[in-house]
Amino acid sequence: MTTKVYGEAVYGAITNGMAVPNALSNLTAILEKYGHSSLRGQVLRDLLARFEKDEEKLTVTVRVSQTQDAEKFAKEIAMFTDKYHLRETAVKVDETLIGGYILESTEHRLDASHKKSLATIYQNVTND
Repeated sequence: MTTKVYGEAVYGAITNGMAVPNALSNLTAILEKYGHSSLRGQVLRDLLARFEKDEEKLTVTVRVSQTQDAEKFAKEIAMFTDKYHLRETAVKVDETLIGGYILESTEHRLDASHKKSLATIYQNVTND
C-alpha cells in the first residue's frame, strides 16, 4: 500500500467516528505488520494535509466596504455561517464595494453587496 492509501484509510476511519488515538494505534499496528513502519511519518503528513484541507472548507471570509459593516450585518453573517456550518475567519475591507457584504468559502458564496445590485440594474437597463 502507498502512503496516500494508508492516509485515506485512517482519515476515513476518523471521519466515520473512530477515536483518533485508536485510529493511530491501528495505523501503527498495520504498518508494522506489513513492514511499512518507515512510512508512518509520510502517512501522518498526508493525514494532516487532509484535515487542513477540510478546515479550509469550513472557513468563510467576509468582504465589506467598511470595517463597521461587518458588525452591521452580523445577524446575516451568523445565519450564513450557521446554515453551512462554517466559521468566520477574516473580515476584509474591499474598496470596490459600495455597501453590503460578500461572504465566501471554498464551496459557498453569498453576494449581498450593492455592487452586484447596481451591476444587475445596469445590465437590465443597457440590454433593453
